[in-house]
Amino acid sequence: MSGSPSVRAVGRYTCVVSGQLREPAELPGNRGVLIATGCVTSAERVNTSHGVRVKYRVFVARMEHYLKEYTVPR
Repeated sequence: MSGSPSVRAVGRYTCVVSGQLREPAELPGNRGVLIATGCVTSAERVNTSHGVRVKYRVFVARMEHYLKEYTVPR
């Protein structure tokens, strides 16, 4: 499989997970990080934990680091 279909599939999955998460006012933290955590675990786990579970904090810290590294300044 080439990269193009894979990127589209991940994009669609990310949108599905995003739609399953509770409203931003109900979940503390960076929405992008919550969506990514939901992709790795599940939207249900993020919702029931009201954010990122302690078990995934190291993973999330690393993800936040790379998010800062690769985000284009505005």
